[in-house]
Amino acid sequence: MAEGTDQQLVDKVLSGDKNAFNLLVLRYQHRVAALIGRFIQDPLEV
Repeated sequence: MAEGTDQQLVDKVLSGDKNAFNLLVLRYQHRVAALIGRFIQDPLEV
């Protein structure tokens, strides 16, 4: 599957495409973990 834009991936997720969801998770997991890490001091909880 081509990666596509975030909006294209969200549209596919809303249509039930699990692979599109996986791509979104892979794309943003590090950013989300870093953001949560700012608020939670224990890295194991992130």
